[in-house]
Amino acid sequence: MTQDKGYNVSNSGMALRTNEEIMQIPQSISVITRDMIVDMATENISDFVNYSGGSNFFQGDSAMLRGVRVSMYADGVPDYNFDPVTTDSITVVRGPVGVLYGVGAVGNLGGAILKNTRVPTGRNGGSVSLRVDQWGFTRTEFDYSGVIAQKGDAKFSYRTDLLYQRGRFYWDQLSDDRKVGYVVLEMKRPENTLRFNYTYSDATRDPHRNFFVTPEGLPYRAPDPKEAYMPSNTKLLRRDRTLRLLFNQHLGGDWNFALRGAYSRNYYNQGVVLANAVNWQTNEVIFLARNNNLGQRLFSGSADFTGSYTLFGMKQKISGGFLGQNNSNKPNAFPTDPTFAALNVANGIGRAVTGAGFIAGGSQLLAVPIDNPRTSEIIVRQSPYYFSPTVSGANYGSRQELLSTNLYLQQNAEIIRDRLTLVGSLSQYNQYQESENRPFVAPASISATITRTAALLHRVGFVLMVTKDFGLYGLDSNSITPQSARLYDGSFTEPQKGRGKEVGFKTNFLDGRISATVGFFDIRLTHVAINSGQISPISGLTYFNDIGETRQRGADITLFIKPLPEWQVTLNAYKGTVRDQLGFKRLPNTFEGAWSVYTRYQFTAEPLKKFAIGGGANRAHNRYITGSSMLLRDGKPPPTNGTPGVASAFLIRDGTMTQAFIDYNPNKKWSFKFHVNNLFDAFFVVGHQHAAAIDPSAPRTSQVVATYRF
Repeated sequence: MTQDKGYNVSNSGMALRTNEEIMQIPQSISVITRDMIVDMATENISDFVNYSGGSNFFQGDSAMLRGVRVSMYADGVPDYNFDPVTTDSITVVRGPVGVLYGVGAVGNLGGAILKNTRVPTGRNGGSVSLRVDQWGFTRTEFDYSGVIAQKGDAKFSYRTDLLYQRGRFYWDQLSDDRKVGYVVLEMKRPENTLRFNYTYSDATRDPHRNFFVTPEGLPYRAPDPKEAYMPSNTKLLRRDRTLRLLFNQHLGGDWNFALRGAYSRNYYNQGVVLANAVNWQTNEVIFLARNNNLGQRLFSGSADFTGSYTLFGMKQKISGGFLGQNNSNKPNAFPTDPTFAALNVANGIGRAVTGAGFIAGGSQLLAVPIDNPRTSEIIVRQSPYYFSPTVSGANYGSRQELLSTNLYLQQNAEIIRDRLTLVGSLSQYNQYQESENRPFVAPASISATITRTAALLHRVGFVLMVTKDFGLYGLDSNSITPQSARLYDGSFTEPQKGRGKEVGFKTNFLDGRISATVGFFDIRLTHVAINSGQISPISGLTYFNDIGETRQRGADITLFIKPLPEWQVTLNAYKGTVRDQLGFKRLPNTFEGAWSVYTRYQFTAEPLKKFAIGGGANRAHNRYITGSSMLLRDGKPPPTNGTPGVASAFLIRDGTMTQAFIDYNPNKKWSFKFHVNNLFDAFFVVGHQHAAAIDPSAPRTSQVVATYRF
């Protein structure tokens, strides 16, 4: 647990499936603690990652590291629960994780985000907090941990977290209402621990954002600054249910065994409207209506062992295990409404467009004036109207069954006592995927597809402790990722293969008051698929182009400083490039730099010792998004980088997010926080999926958080 531990911890949590000291891991790792999560006062996981040298794909449960998007996990398995109320800490792993995590992560040479859920504290007590802002946003959290009984050497405990959020924003048309229930039951003995947790989550929210960028790379600000280009009847109810199990057994000495399992279900079904494109020649935003119908089921589990021993007087550590995942869905259907444009044009709103030129589609596309979209009057039909047998090639959904396994073994071998340790890992990765697309009329060539992938992966590295407080490290690892992206002819792209190399150094001076990790990396990926933004006449689906190889090169630093016992500072920075095989940059959904700083100072002198102040800033540099959904004022789409098959890549303007807080603790029971986000009222792109689907920064927002502890 990282609650009440400050902004810095010395161990890695679940970073490499063993609870090791960060100094002993040949990789760049940092931990966002619960104290830091509380001080930032946000409901988006991506906002926390932005203060750890990353960026976000969209504002929510997403992250990008070392220039590319990476996966999310909770307690070592893939995660579908996005609210931080259940999270104790977030471990940010930069660089390859596939050899040890296997499931869904093998292609993420950029890294992974590992969320660690909250556990019982072993004592009775809790808190209730209320957060409000000037736009009508309210968020109430209840947290309580208690002891059920003590039977012999067994202690039975529980913890529950409840959340009710009425999410209102500066933009009148947007909302994000959440109801989350989380409970943990734990039996703990000196030799073993058994823990169950269950998460119940309902979120009624907008399925995406329909804001778009100008040709200058800034979010467009409508004449009505509260215009969000979102019809009011497109709220999507997402239901997530997750059950997790952990059993940890001490086998004697320094040997342990851990068993983990998880079962998740998630579902949503709603007619929605997407800003499909923006035409700056005619000053129109172009909408597409479709039905988002998704249901998934995920089983995942792992069994791991760790052990330490000595050999010729040298410390040795061995670990190994098995991971498995079975992910299946009912047919996930995203069919468009063929009557959408005609229905609204008949109602006097906009005009129908045929998708000539820079966008794909037919008369279901509705173009409305950018300055007067009349979104509150747009009619959106619900699911029964989207399935029309008159539309040849319409997407009626896809059924998928995926089974993947990963068997790994890792050896840490001390070669020079207290100085040099070598790390070697091998894993056997296997994946079976059965996918069936159901367009109308279904092309026979892609009605069903089965793919099998197998690979032997490696991870080798070293840690050289020059002194007890300063160490050098190096790492080499490979990966393979089966891809679900389809080419023009409807076939899957080849599996993506990768190789990552990294060297760097770590410090931990003055008992953790100054700790840092600096890493230099070189990552190569083959068979990289780029979304064309166009519909294939063969498959009836959006197709991708295989552009060959990309290369990521750069460096990042994570630094924690405690100049005074009451003053904490964290700093992170990343600088790098993502280039294709011809050496060109400008690849969609990549970024080339980021920095962040966050701090807290606790006053100790009278009469201010009940106060603390803090805050920070973060900025991402040279972010490229897919620009094929935008037509410039000269009638041309944004340029590509020159490589055949690469979609238009649009450079968006940088912006700095800032925040500050004052914390007042009049006694041990109460605390009050005044928090300001976007302190200087900057207006820029925060999240970015494509040029017509971005998250802009909200105006300066003031929040008050009141917490009562009992």
